Amino acid sequence: MFRKAMKGTSKMLAPAGGNQLATHIKPYTMMKALLIVYILSFFSCTQEVKKNNNISDNQKISQSIQENYTLLHTFHAKDGKVLGSAYVKYIDNREIFTSLLITKEEEGKQDTLYFIDSTRLNSKKGIDTEVVKEDFHGYKTVLKKGDYIVLVLVNEYGEGASDNLTIEWNYEEGLFELMKTP
Repeated sequence: MFRKAMKGTSKMLAPAGGNQLATHIKPYTMMKALLIVYILSFFSCTQEVKKNNNISDNQKISQSIQENYTLLHTFHAKDGKVLGSAYVKYIDNREIFTSLLITKEEEGKQDTLYFIDSTRLNSKKGIDTEVVKEDFHGYKTVLKKGDYIVLVLVNEYGEGASDNLTIEWNYEEGLFELMKTP
């Protein structure tokens, strides 16, 4: 079936039919070419899988937010551009909540801009503040405006247990944060 290549060419085995091209290519060159084709196809496939996994992960995050949270407010800058959307997890009849997420989808990825997890308020910089757990039951929305919202901590009776908390868009730093009072 195979015969030795002619003297003076490479030492590779060629098909018995005498494929002239195969007899003039060195065996290592052909192996290198096949290896390169294999490696390129492997990387091409893994890049596609990574791309598909990223899309799937982002879709899972978006789906989780939609299933577990309720849209509270969409923030708009002074020029009308969407800054993000606030979602809350209510613990009662759609008035008191303990979790808040402000997110924005950019370039196909869900970005968390601000969040409240029970008694801790967090911006992209880190912890803005932590409220005292004593007599804490949740938060209630007092006011929703274009680029900020006002919340109040409530006790177990649904009454305000603190001063208002304002989470606003900081135009200079490009992030949401708790408004600092002098």
